[in-house]
Amino acid sequence: MALILLFSIYISFFDLRHHRITNLSVALISVLLFIESDFHIYFLTGILFIVPLLLLGIFGGLGGGDVKLLMAVALLAIPGGSITTYLSILVVAISILTALTVVARMRLRGNIALGPAICASYLAFLFTQ
Repeated sequence: MALILLFSIYISFFDLRHHRITNLSVALISVLLFIESDFHIYFLTGILFIVPLLLLGIFGGLGGGDVKLLMAVALLAIPGGSITTYLSILVVAISILTALTVVARMRLRGNIALGPAICASYLAFLFTQ
C-alpha cells in the first residue's frame, strides 16, 4: 500500500503540473493495484465503468489519462459490491478539487486535473474498508 500511496502522489502532482497522466504511470499503478488486490480483476466494476467513461471521454472532455486511470482502478481495485461507496467518495473528491481550482484561478474556465481526485478517492476508499 505504501507504493500505491507514493505513486498516487507522483501521479497527482504530475497531473496538476502538466495536465497529463502518462501511459507508463497507468501501467505501473495497474501493476501495483493488481498485486495489492491479490490478483483479482473485477469485471463487473469494469463493465459498469467503461460505457460512462467512454462517453465522458468522447463527449464530455474527460482526458484519456483520466479514463485509463479510472478504468485501472475500477478493474483492479473496486469490488462490485463497493461501487457506490467508491463513486460517492469520487464525487466528493472531484467537487473539492473543482472548488479549490476555482478558488485558485478565480474562474472555472480551463482544464481541471482529475488525477489527484481519482487517486485520493481510491486511497480514501481503502481506508474505509
